[in-house]
Amino acid sequence: MKRTFDIDLSCRPVVGLADEYPAGFTDPAHTHDRIQLLYASSGVMSVVTDKTSYVIPPQRAVWIPSGVTHEVSCRGPVSLRSLYIDPKYERDDPDCHIVEVSQLLKALIIEVTQFPLEETLDARGNQIVDLMISEMLASPKIPYAAPMPNDRRLVRVCRQMLEDPAD
Repeated sequence: MKRTFDIDLSCRPVVGLADEYPAGFTDPAHTHDRIQLLYASSGVMSVVTDKTSYVIPPQRAVWIPSGVTHEVSCRGPVSLRSLYIDPKYERDDPDCHIVEVSQLLKALIIEVTQFPLEETLDARGNQIVDLMISEMLASPKIPYAAPMPNDRRLVRVCRQMLEDPAD
């Protein structure tokens, strides 16, 4: 499995990775220099930032602007598709948000994550990336988010609940 630190993310406008994660997997708090779009083609994941907590079911994705600290947790097994997008495509909104993933956008995301990382995109690949970016930017934002509290004591309690919802 290739991770972001194993590859050159600046080699093209969008770099896609496909990963499989087991139930209980957590990717600790981190940031990226690029926009990240996280799409679980199966399974449910949660993403927590300093400001908000998101639960992302299939048919939804989370748009994470560059530089936003986030932690990803998998409730059950997750088939994850991650896109790392050139920051020139940043939206005006500096916060993360959930986007609807249409059948077309799903197909484009899956296709982009299958492009060989070592190769330059041909004309077809560039057209697919351009269409995918257009579809992503046109996707409606979905209001699936719970704001994190400002009080550090309450943040601690909320994080404990997120780590073990059954407790």
